[in-house]
Amino acid sequence: MEKFKEIYFYIQTKVYKANTDERADPEIAQRFYEETREIFWNLGFTLGRDYALKENSCLQIGVMTFRGNLKEALIPEVEQALKTAETFRYSHYNDYGDTFLLSETEQETYFQDHLADYEKEVLETFKSCRDKGLDPWMDRPLITLESDIVLCRGYHTENLYLKRFPEVAADMEEKGLLIQKVKNGKPVYSLPKPKSRSSILKAAGKSYR
Repeated sequence: MEKFKEIYFYIQTKVYKANTDERADPEIAQRFYEETREIFWNLGFTLGRDYALKENSCLQIGVMTFRGNLKEALIPEVEQALKTAETFRYSHYNDYGDTFLLSETEQETYFQDHLADYEKEVLETFKSCRDKGLDPWMDRPLITLESDIVLCRGYHTENLYLKRFPEVAADMEEKGLLIQKVKNGKPVYSLPKPKSRSSILKAAGKSYR
């Protein structure tokens, strides 16, 4: 398992205007991309069409942000290099939390080990929507739940349990924790008729088959 930070480095550049204004000098964009590629090359990154890669750290090269999954130790080094740029002005970065690169075996282990906790959070989310008078039928939880884990996918991310929610929902249906119907050709889920909270949470802790 490798740990990264989901990072957005924000920049200000005339390239954004160049992409939306036909009268802009196309050399503006060319100089920007040439300097950007040189900056990351000098930091030890390899360059693809729209990304910079160093081992498993990966940033997408955009005209407003450089964003992706970066080893925490690399953040100060990248930030310092961006401050020296001439074709754009570096503004700041935002850290959107931890992401992880897991092997298939590690993903399955995490999925099994934390499934009971995730199911309990799913039930609490569905109950909260029902209590607030919101639509009780959902295809998945509306928010990322605490026990979910964010997976690193190049410069993208995905949540393990949201990715596999149909699998989770099928298990919860079998346990009597959720019911299903088809809406607009897609399965949606809701709580069964209300029962005591303690019995629902107890059922959510049963082992995954």
